[in-house]
Order: sequence, then C-alpha cells, then structure tokens
Amino acid sequence: MESQWSFFESAIRELKEEVEAVRWMDYEECRQKVHDGAMPNCIYEDEFRMVGEYLDRVSVCR
Repeated sequence: MESQWSFFESAIRELKEEVEAVRWMDYEECRQKVHDGAMPNCIYEDEFRMVGEYLDRVSVCR
C-alpha cells in the first residue's frame, strides 16, 4: 500500500503547476461525488473508473 501512495505523491509533485489541491478520501466516496457532480474536478468518469480498475489490480486493501 505504501508504494501506491508514493506513486500518487510523486505524480502530484511532477504536476504541481496543474494541481490546485489534494484531498485524500475513499475511492467509492470520491467516485460517487464525481458522478453526482458534488465535487469540483477535471476528470471524466471513464478515466476515474480506469483509476479504480488500476487500484483493484495493485491493492489488496480495497
């Protein structure tokens, strides 16, 4: 799990000019907020689903 977070943290550092804020939360909670339009974002739902599929492959905790 630690390497998973390291991956995301390094990706955010590389894109720091494009990242306004970071909010860590449960994937399903975040997916629902993206779907409902309850959280401002710039990701398409199909892209977000691909992130979830990746997390399923690499995580035993999810």
